[in-house]
Amino acid sequence: MSKRRKTMTYFLKEDYEIYDSLPCSAVVFSVDDDYKIYYTNDTYNNGNFNQDNIIVEEECRKLFDDTIRSADTPKRLYFKSKNLSGGSIYICMFAVKLDDKHIFALLFDDSENKKKFMELENQCSKYIIALSATNEYFFEYDSQKDTNTIFYMSSIDNEMLERPVQNFMKNLDNNAYMFQEDTILLKSLKERPVKDELTIDARMRMNESEPFEWYRLVLKPSEKTNTYIGCARNINETKKKEEQLKLKAYIDPLSKVLNRETAIEKIRERLKTQTMNEECAFIVLDIDNFKNINDTFGHLYGDAVIAMVAGSIKSTLDSEDIIGRFGGDEFLVYIDNTKPEKLERKLENIRLAILKMRIDKNDEKDISCSMGVTLGRGRVKYEDLFRQADSALYMAKTNGKNRFEYFNGEFIDKNALTYTGIMTEEDESEEVSENHDIIMVALEIASKSTDSDNAISNLMRHIGVAVNLDCIQIMKYDMINDKVEIEFQWWKEHDGDYNVVFTDKKSGYYEHNDLVLFKKRFQKDDIFKYTPAFKEEFTQKYRNIFEAAEHVQMIYSSNTENEDVYYVVCYQCWDKQRIWEKNEFDDMFEITKILSMFMKSSHIITEREKFLQNKVDNDAYGVFTLSKFEEEVGRITRNAHVTNKKIGFVYFNFNRFYEFNRIYGREEGDRVLKQFAKFLLDSSEDVCVNCHLNGTDKFINCFMFEEGVDLETKIQQKLEAFSDTVGNYKECPVVITAGVAMINPGENVTEALDLANHTVKGVNAEKSICIMAKE
Repeated sequence: MSKRRKTMTYFLKEDYEIYDSLPCSAVVFSVDDDYKIYYTNDTYNNGNFNQDNIIVEEECRKLFDDTIRSADTPKRLYFKSKNLSGGSIYICMFAVKLDDKHIFALLFDDSENKKKFMELENQCSKYIIALSATNEYFFEYDSQKDTNTIFYMSSIDNEMLERPVQNFMKNLDNNAYMFQEDTILLKSLKERPVKDELTIDARMRMNESEPFEWYRLVLKPSEKTNTYIGCARNINETKKKEEQLKLKAYIDPLSKVLNRETAIEKIRERLKTQTMNEECAFIVLDIDNFKNINDTFGHLYGDAVIAMVAGSIKSTLDSEDIIGRFGGDEFLVYIDNTKPEKLERKLENIRLAILKMRIDKNDEKDISCSMGVTLGRGRVKYEDLFRQADSALYMAKTNGKNRFEYFNGEFIDKNALTYTGIMTEEDESEEVSENHDIIMVALEIASKSTDSDNAISNLMRHIGVAVNLDCIQIMKYDMINDKVEIEFQWWKEHDGDYNVVFTDKKSGYYEHNDLVLFKKRFQKDDIFKYTPAFKEEFTQKYRNIFEAAEHVQMIYSSNTENEDVYYVVCYQCWDKQRIWEKNEFDDMFEITKILSMFMKSSHIITEREKFLQNKVDNDAYGVFTLSKFEEEVGRITRNAHVTNKKIGFVYFNFNRFYEFNRIYGREEGDRVLKQFAKFLLDSSEDVCVNCHLNGTDKFINCFMFEEGVDLETKIQQKLEAFSDTVGNYKECPVVITAGVAMINPGENVTEALDLANHTVKGVNAEKSICIMAKE
């Protein structure tokens, strides 16, 4: 029974029995006696509470005052008090008004939970401190909702913040915070079951203005369904160290420049990215009389000469130039985007630097070098450059040494010392052709070729020379993916090189009906000559291809019956006055039939190549990628030269588009860009090509026009027409700035593009505007 009932005689016996039967502590406080304990039940008396006064904080008095004022509404308070031994306890109390003089309360000792909470809070504090000192980000990815929540430390108050990203995987291709080539590693997370731990290295950035850095993503399945938890740790320094270690494996230990294999690999990589408007220089350097140096002064002296020659070459080159030791006393040098005057200075500086070399201060021996130099524009092969530079090196040696010579078009056979070249299968094919007709030679070439790619290349060389063509293209039409890909190209003359075959692929995406219409034409004729009327049935984008090449004669031929994929050979002659003989058509179609035997079995694209090609081709907006754009610009410039027209470039830039995406969402932003791309295609009146810079809000337009056309007014009207159709976005209107640059045929295309871009750079207009570049 309770110990405190002396002044509560008005309580009924039933009340006491109810209070004493409660499994928790029950207390009645006296309002008039400064909230002293007036009554306690047995559970309270047998517990660890203070028997006289549990009120130790001002908050409790406020609680009781509020309780008296509020009729029957229970009040809850969590506070600290004293136990019987004077120690601290944590109490959770619910209080309710009994009458004007009494308050009834239920109390719970919550000290254990409080202790655990404080321990957890302490651990969290330590964790936050540790997190603020590291370079890590934590995240939680829900694969079902496709939501990625990023947790990070506030730079202001050092608190943990979170940022949820909706449609994370869906928008990964347009994500500016992850290097696009690495997004493929994350895309599989949405589809795969959440059960395995994963580690992924990817290039990321936390701000669009920062460079990409390497992060290691460690993901583990969470207790939540379909959810990963993980951290992103910056490993950029580790990656740099790894690269440094790899670099040691790539360096020639004697000369301290790239070894042969690495130098060749890096040169090949550079050549793959070189555009038609860029020119490189390739140099083979050989130390003069090096055998005599070794024989006379010994190999240690010779080693010192090699090391010092390498150092002298490096001292004259720029950081982006490539230098490697080919072997013995030969070096390779590759220079990007070279200008004639600057190249001449570099070559002369290399020659003089080596000539001035001295092993020690008393050494008076002159050491000299000879260099063979060749220039390559656009897509050229390492093997061709080396063959040309090596021949030029021989000429430098025979002309007196201590000099450099440019490749003059003649290949030198160092063994025969005559102009014979290096005998290859394609050279053999030309010899055989003198005694056989075109088709017999083609069959002989096909039978002798080592593989399908080799057979196709040699056959193209053969028919191109035999029929006096200027260009041949083999194109693959993929009806499943609506994709057209140029797999092989042969050029009679390309930037000074003759009889050249390119196998680097170029592709684009087109309307399905265009591919169907084109195929139907071959059901009527296996081979036919293109006429301008033929293009009228196609969409504007496909017509642009024909229009850009109308200054040449094109003969199309196909010998494939596959419903999903078919191949087309385009034979081109740049003489518009040429009259074709029937036997020439027959020969070209027979070659097409022979080529078709090898087309399906030619180089099989690997998954890696497919992945990389997808990065080059983007059909999201229906306009050309930059790679295809560069190719088509070449056609337009040639056509402008023939028709005596000028060439214009427009660089379209959407102002404040990042803010637009933030307000209206990326999907709406993407819809606006697609609408603009369609508007460009639909409004193209002249011969032109359009390009979207992947991952940006920028478009480029290239076109031909007659002298005297008011381009500024014409483009301004186009911008205003688009503004009328795009819709009203009050918080962030769609504003486009268009920079326009003009050139004559033969002038530098790259400079024109840069000028158009520079014209709108930093311009923040209130409405769409066209700005003409200054001459």
